[in-house]
Amino acid sequence: MTSKKNIKPKMVWIKLIKYFQGGCHSDYMLIDNALIKTEDQRQEIMESWGEGSDGGHAYGYRVELDTLKKDELPPQEWLQTQIRREESRIKYYKGVISTAKTNILEYQKILNTMPILSFNPQYGNKLEDLPE
Repeated sequence: MTSKKNIKPKMVWIKLIKYFQGGCHSDYMLIDNALIKTEDQRQEIMESWGEGSDGGHAYGYRVELDTLKKDELPPQEWLQTQIRREESRIKYYKGVISTAKTNILEYQKILNTMPILSFNPQYGNKLEDLPE
């Protein structure tokens, strides 16, 4: 009996640069190397990122994709910016979740005061099953 080995993807850093009238914008992405093997795959990533990133939508833009060398990493400043951005998003979504939990509890209180919609198992599903 042979066992399957866990095959980990070979992750590489890529740099995306968007050139447009009035400037340029760059970003980095950690991605499975298998997803950028062909020119079509690279083109799809560039198009997707280009459409979703700032700049150039009114007058057009051009995107380049470069693969960083094995020992090369994105600049420390970029990494710190990403950490701050993600921490801010986490804080925001924690607030959204907290508000949703509060709203659900309030909604359940309202439902439980309405006998027809109550989740009380002693009542049936029909109006005539409700106590008078």
